[in-house]
Amino acid sequence: MANHGYVKVRKNLTLNQVKDDTKEIIKRRFQNKLKIEIDKDNTYSPVEGKVISIMCGEEHVHSFWLDSVRILEFRHAQGGQAFAWVERVIQNELAQKYNGKISDDGCDGSWKATPNKYLTYRDYLFGMSRGIAGKEPSFFQKRELERSVKETIEMFGDVFA
Repeated sequence: MANHGYVKVRKNLTLNQVKDDTKEIIKRRFQNKLKIEIDKDNTYSPVEGKVISIMCGEEHVHSFWLDSVRILEFRHAQGGQAFAWVERVIQNELAQKYNGKISDDGCDGSWKATPNKYLTYRDYLFGMSRGIAGKEPSFFQKRELERSVKETIEMFGDVFA
């Protein structure tokens, strides 16, 4: 079974509302350099049978759907840390907009969204590094993280700058 993340809210959501709010997040946070596709007749979503997919060019970044009218379910990104960052930003922003709580199959409990979390991909990588190690990355770790950011920008464009 795959590890999924969730946003649970108190009000009822619709696919169109979530799609429009996600478009606004993409415009504001990613300068409209990502796009949304709606996968129709998908078996994942029991509510409307549709899945929202985030794309970077022709690359599939990640997908999420309405698991119920009050739960968004996020399939974790399969393209490395850069795609995971996009997923975390969208998940956090939607949780904040809907005053929801975030949870994950891989973690205990749930938590509120953090405003302006992971403003850049670089912030995300360095934050993850500090969270895992419990301290600032070393000179060599910083150099490796910066190389990763540079390679990601070269591969997918400045949406990750």
